[in-house]
Amino acid sequence: MSLGAFAVFYLIITSALTDERRRVWLIASALVIAVELLTANLDSRAVYDPIPPHEQIAMSPPLFIAPTIPSADDPFGVDGDRGLTDNFGSLYGVRDIHGISPLWLAGMDMLVRGDLPDQVTWALLGVRYVFTDWQELPIPSRIVDQGEDRYGAVNLHELDNPLPFASVVYRAAQVADDQAAYDRLRDLNFDHRQIVLVDQPVNVAGEGDYTAAEVVSFAPERIVLRVNIAADGVLRVALPHYVGWNALVDGAPVEIIRTYGALTGVPVSAGEHTIELVYDPLSYRAGAVLSLVTLAALVMIGLMLFARGRRYAVNSTHR
Repeated sequence: MSLGAFAVFYLIITSALTDERRRVWLIASALVIAVELLTANLDSRAVYDPIPPHEQIAMSPPLFIAPTIPSADDPFGVDGDRGLTDNFGSLYGVRDIHGISPLWLAGMDMLVRGDLPDQVTWALLGVRYVFTDWQELPIPSRIVDQGEDRYGAVNLHELDNPLPFASVVYRAAQVADDQAAYDRLRDLNFDHRQIVLVDQPVNVAGEGDYTAAEVVSFAPERIVLRVNIAADGVLRVALPHYVGWNALVDGAPVEIIRTYGALTGVPVSAGEHTIELVYDPLSYRAGAVLSLVTLAALVMIGLMLFARGRRYAVNSTHR
């Protein structure tokens, strides 16, 4: 609500009250305004001693963290189980697969914290860097930096051949449920890089190596991808499959499918396409409708009180 609209609404309510109730209303309003002014000025130099710049927390990422910060067109993942403890990476926008919340989706919990081989988790989530105290990983990598966390020395590994954030896969296998998908992923003989596990039938070419998708833009609630493929396939994205995400292929809505028991997939046909993934849950629209209904109800109540106050004033005059 704008300041002008609030002022008009406030005057309507005030004028509709009786003298006694108006006095209580004005006292309560004054207390609320005082509290608001106090909280709004908590960061004023008049009420606190500012911390000198050289004593403040540095906003520039340490050299140890800097290589793992993704760009808008290259949103790779990072395994920060070590080195990025205590949500350290969130300060700089690092896409740590362990996240910053204690709440986990069941599928993501299985992919990240279950008993899948590390190389499978890293591939499906597009991990490029791994923080660990290991000197060698189970797949080819190289140590690009070293540092410390509260547990001790940490090595920063860069994987030699990570999967991209999004890619089109031309071979698919349908599984009955999420558990069946996890069982397939535990098998090191299963080619998780070239075969996508889906929960429903899809049209795919049936052969060929995966094709990396171009990331046009990456934002928390809108991801734009571009592909140019010679055959039908499934666009797999290192994004949790979650209610509220919608897919558009060349502007037309397309159903999102669940891949690998936890991630997002979009069927795409041969040719050049632009795919948009937009987070637009029903709760957003429901909240907007409720806000408008509430505002309309407040206006109606204000008008009713104003009309009642006018009638009371007229009746009092004629007594």
